[in-house]
Amino acid sequence: MFSEESLDRLKDPAIRRLVVGLSGGVDSVSLLHALAAARPTAEICALHINHGLQALAGEFEACCRQNCAALDIPLAVQAVEVQTSGSLETNARNARYAAFSDFLESGDMLLLAHNADDQVETALFRLFRGSRLPGLQGMPQERALGDALLYRPLLDVTRADIESYAREAGLSWVEDPSNLDTSHDRNWLRQVLIPTMQARWPDITEILLAGVSRAQLQRESNLQRAQATLANLRTAPDALDLGLLRALKETDRLHVVEVIDAWMLSLQQPLLTQGAMNELLDRALTQTSAVISAGDIELRQHDGGLYLIKQLPPIEASASCPAFFEGNEHFEGAVVTNTVIKGRGLRAGDGYQFSRRKGGETIRQTHTRKVKKCYQALQVPSWLRDRMPLITLDGEVVATPGIPAWDVPMLIADGFEAGDDEAGFEVSLAFDDRRNPNLH
Repeated sequence: MFSEESLDRLKDPAIRRLVVGLSGGVDSVSLLHALAAARPTAEICALHINHGLQALAGEFEACCRQNCAALDIPLAVQAVEVQTSGSLETNARNARYAAFSDFLESGDMLLLAHNADDQVETALFRLFRGSRLPGLQGMPQERALGDALLYRPLLDVTRADIESYAREAGLSWVEDPSNLDTSHDRNWLRQVLIPTMQARWPDITEILLAGVSRAQLQRESNLQRAQATLANLRTAPDALDLGLLRALKETDRLHVVEVIDAWMLSLQQPLLTQGAMNELLDRALTQTSAVISAGDIELRQHDGGLYLIKQLPPIEASASCPAFFEGNEHFEGAVVTNTVIKGRGLRAGDGYQFSRRKGGETIRQTHTRKVKKCYQALQVPSWLRDRMPLITLDGEVVATPGIPAWDVPMLIADGFEAGDDEAGFEVSLAFDDRRNPNLH
């Protein structure tokens, strides 16, 4: 059932473990059986995600256990909780992929049983939904998934051929009754629109798949061009040179879109929606204070760069706490690390406190300076300034921690530096805001 190309990929010696996403439906059951028959060198196992959303959930799980037992293939079952608010289909997919990511390890390849009919449905669904990418956009055959890979070896096999294979092999599977519910867009495409199109144009599936293939080749060509430009714009994995990006926008707005897409893909992020992309082009590249939110990430300007950062949780309500200990502690959503070191840092002593900023604080360095001005001079990212705890003694600001990931040094007030023979504290903060915390 596999093409020669897919067989070669499945037998790649670099793959440590082949993990079949096993639902209990005919597609994934056939994939599991065909994979066992192909005898790849990598270990084979199966993973069943139980969403608990329908009465037949138990039957699907039992079917997976039966098929794995018959083939002597180990099966892992993970139950997930699916949010009921919003799109149930989207929430179930998100829960499923989160479970995949938790299970997979480096060297794994996750195999999903999407077929040629699924590819056509996906391309039409994205077309009608208004995808901003040009041409018909299907599912990629292979992509990264965390430290592992995701591969779809049956994208060139029709559903009819898969069902024929399953019947000839005497396989057992469970039919999902929810696939008949045409109130869902994908089911309506499958049950109503595509059969209507096939009645008029019998070769429509092949025609659409060819269109998907041509569009994918064009996007790959555009991506290669964008990656070359991206290499020149990139100042860090999560940062682009804002000046160069603005100059490029003036001459080739479409190419900027392609470069941003290539950047997102390199960071394993979903592509921006059309609305978010327009906002980025029209606001974030012109207004210094613009913040573009997209899912759990934000696009922000800082020190001449456009940064893609993770959204941070709300600032905690704590006001102050004892400042010194050895090791790591949590404060204001950051990990605070105190290192005791001789002859450097804040002179060790009692009574120091971590306090939240309230505004207007000052610190003595040659002369009295506003903490706000110090942060600006140190180029502390704007979204972190209110999260940085002040180190105080009897109400006086005596130091502020450093932020190594942003090259921000610790700030110490006059008279509070540790002498050559004195013990000192070096205090640093680690915020979970960067896509790669080991940039420097």
